[in-house]
Amino acid sequence: MLAEPAGPGVDVRFEALPAPSLPDARIHALRLPTAVEPGAPLSAALEWSLDSGAEGAARWSAGSELKLVCDYRDASGASTSSTELAWPDDASIQRLTIPLGVARSGAIVLRARLELRGPGALRSGDPLPENDVAEAASRVGDARVALAVAPESELDALRAWLDGATPGIDWIVRTPRALDPLPTDLDLVCTFDLAADRLPHATIEAVLARGGGWFRCGGWSWLERPRGPEASRVAAWSPLEAADPSGPPVERLFLVDGSGSMRGEPFAAVRRALEGLLPLVADADRVVLQLFSNALGPRVILAEANERADEESLARLRAVDVRGGATEILDCLDVVGRSRLDAPVERATVVLLSDGREDDALRPAERAERIRESFRATHRELSALAAGPAADESFLSLLVGPGGRLARAEDFDELTELFREEVGAERTLEGDAARALPARPDEPAEARALADAFRVEVQ
Repeated sequence: MLAEPAGPGVDVRFEALPAPSLPDARIHALRLPTAVEPGAPLSAALEWSLDSGAEGAARWSAGSELKLVCDYRDASGASTSSTELAWPDDASIQRLTIPLGVARSGAIVLRARLELRGPGALRSGDPLPENDVAEAASRVGDARVALAVAPESELDALRAWLDGATPGIDWIVRTPRALDPLPTDLDLVCTFDLAADRLPHATIEAVLARGGGWFRCGGWSWLERPRGPEASRVAAWSPLEAADPSGPPVERLFLVDGSGSMRGEPFAAVRRALEGLLPLVADADRVVLQLFSNALGPRVILAEANERADEESLARLRAVDVRGGATEILDCLDVVGRSRLDAPVERATVVLLSDGREDDALRPAERAERIRESFRATHRELSALAAGPAADESFLSLLVGPGGRLARAEDFDELTELFREEVGAERTLEGDAARALPARPDEPAEARALADAFRVEVQ
């Protein structure tokens, strides 16, 4: 490739890069044994080096400090140790044995990092920290080792729930983006509220190939369509598949209060909630955002029937902003109820988001009844979300009528979950578990505990 530019008027030269001027500590390898019996002495093997740079060890070793810090976790808990290392004479690979004490049955995870501190340019540490860390994992004995994978926001709650819930099983808890290191012989993978695109595809496949198990615990993300062949292949292994809704396409209209009280963070929360909702919408459905104050704003199509939401949809959503003004909910609902639905949509759900403070509340009960009649005539269903701590729930209850759906969002961050419930409720079932398989008498105790912990109960 480099020879191609050579020719008339072109000069190609090869120049060696100069040696680095600053030191660089580096971990080359970290290894744990793969077959250890409980009670045996346990140690890890570390390979590392330190390149002193062009000025040599004499320039940097005086006044500098080099440490090896190890974070270790086994069935008994977590511990951290620190060891001072001697500055090596050259950049050759150094080999070190790290004692870890007595091996305890279950998963073991070790994280080692080199910490370099010194005067001048080393005051902030190693100039190239990316190669200072290594991790390794293994297992000891015959204890069951399971991997739990969940979104970052759920990790603390998941760890607390798993702690002690399944005796005889040692859990490793990770996020989809930070799986490594893992033992090579996991018994079980449990995934929690992860769409098919975020599932740990390679790990699940390896565990199943060895005869292990996979529990896929759902959540709203289960309704998201898998994107790409790998996600589709793993989704096909799931014991359940999200069914397409039956019936004609539906319009999901989010009618959002655009008065001054929604400026700033409240409407930013609405945007975030809609962004989180779009991947869950059925392919045939249409999603529309429409603001109102003293009049209806323009309809913003976020997902068209049989066309998936894309970057253009998100750009349209982010371009919408609150314009302020008086709040005339009744007049705006009246206009919506008298409008016709565009093909191919045959019915619509209208989610009204407002604090319910109507500026023109003349004969509200009578007008609300007429609005509900017009909604029924045009195949629309109205539900309401009372937004903010000062929302007028009595007025919003009047709008949806007896038996109508009214939810409350005192904290605007609750909107993401509420929006998903509004759209996903038609694709989910509530009630007792469809089937519970009793444990066999010959099953090990940890298997029975696992079945009890993951027994399906929908309240």
